Amino acid sequence: TSYAMDSGVFSPVYLEDAIPVPEGQIDFRIGLDYHTGMDLDGKDEAGGVSLQDLFRFGRRTGVLNDPDQRQKIADLFSLRAEMHWGFAENWQFSLVSPWVVGEGKHTSGFGEADPVRGFDSAADVTAGLMWRFRDQEGWVPAMALQAKVKYKTGYDSTDVGTEVKMMMTNEYDSGIRSHINLLSHAYEGDLSRWNMGFVLGADGPLCWDGAVRWVADYAFRFNEHNGGTNNSILELGTEWQMADAHRLGLMTQIGLDNHVLTEDFGFRLMYSYS
Repeated sequence: TSYAMDSGVFSPVYLEDAIPVPEGQIDFRIGLDYHTGMDLDGKDEAGGVSLQDLFRFGRRTGVLNDPDQRQKIADLFSLRAEMHWGFAENWQFSLVSPWVVGEGKHTSGFGEADPVRGFDSAADVTAGLMWRFRDQEGWVPAMALQAKVKYKTGYDSTDVGTEVKMMMTNEYDSGIRSHINLLSHAYEGDLSRWNMGFVLGADGPLCWDGAVRWVADYAFRFNEHNGGTNNSILELGTEWQMADAHRLGLMTQIGLDNHVLTEDFGFRLMYSYS
């Protein structure tokens, strides 16, 4: 069996491509995310917010003076449910919602989820609309635009987030694809929380039939939160087309700037059924 390359990457946290779900198809996805990091250096940062995903935040829960214990307040496990529908040719509608299932406490390691102290915007719903307006022609990549809105539907929700992204994907004879993302997002019109960035990535086959593919990307963002810092993250992983309707992906994230607003390490395990 040889798997066609009409399916885009689906498991990265940051990278997206210009390949919408085929018309008439619905993808259901469930993922488990883990992130750790955020060394507070003993500062009083309780209630501060760290970007864990485009619209997913982990709240700092207290002050730690013991260097061996600081990392635990940012250990976060969450499940995310996703639906992606190709409702027309070159158009895709998406719904995404994360649910906390466990987090590190500054006293006892991993414990029960505590949305008030440890996670805000839990179970908020993000709706997205994607339009591929240009197919690939030679070396000119396929191009797509996407808009997302995070609604305050969850527990202890804080604000509405919006994102606009342009994705470009180029496929080569070797089966390798390159991707460029340009993005900008803001929160309830607050210009001090407006930021932008880019993602550079690629994926390619690891076996003769293309059922297993490697994925890699680098994400960089300017003025990550409240104009306070830039943010650099590397992602590496694989995606496996187990059968026509079943896919499994595993991605790891590695923070490159050692900043409190960047996770030091994370991973995502994602399953997709079409």
